Amino acid sequence: MSKNSQATRSFPRVKIGVSSCLLGQEVRYNGGHKQDRFLVSSLSRFVDYVPVCPEVAIGLGIPRPPIRLVGDPDRPKAVGTDDSTMDVTSRLQSFAQDTVPSLGEICGYILKKDSPSCGMERVKVYSEKGGAAERKGQGVFARVLMERMPLLPVEEEGFLQLAARNAGELGGAGQSQGLRHVSGTEMLQGKRRSSDGSLSQLWSLWSGVQEQLLSWCVGSKPFLRST
Repeated sequence: MSKNSQATRSFPRVKIGVSSCLLGQEVRYNGGHKQDRFLVSSLSRFVDYVPVCPEVAIGLGIPRPPIRLVGDPDRPKAVGTDDSTMDVTSRLQSFAQDTVPSLGEICGYILKKDSPSCGMERVKVYSEKGGAAERKGQGVFARVLMERMPLLPVEEEGFLQLAARNAGELGGAGQSQGLRHVSGTEMLQGKRRSSDGSLSQLWSLWSGVQEQLLSWCVGSKPFLRST
């Protein structure tokens, strides 16, 4: 029996939240998607996705005017790119506050990088006075998700691709030099990034460290912080 077949048959599937566009759903502002082949073709063999698109969920429609982050990078507003009077910040925040508790026993979340609603970090924030944007922001939905579920492993799609490539180059040893890693102690202190057996290591299900991932996912609930 191959390692892939053995991993699929021997270990329970885990539930992962994900930005809908990464699965190929045509929910972006221009009616397109950002399908990620690694998530759809490889990781999907081991996980059940819970797709969410905050912008569609609050009724912005498809297609829709694009939005961007403006103002204080620590608490920016999400406003229309072409019409700054279209402020959807409170709607996104309310949706996130209502949705995060209903996600169930997810083991992690994969966010769309650079998104004003879903970007995990380094999202462009524009000054209300004009000028160049600073990459210091966080998507409105992503911020609420990470504040309400501070121990939840969260990652963006780009780094998972890098981790998977490095795993292949290193023979699946699970010791990628590019792998972002946080110890279990640091994770319990609420620091971001991945712990032993988090999203950045889901690719290793078929490379000999399945137990590390599943035991962490199954044994680390609840992630939700009460309010």
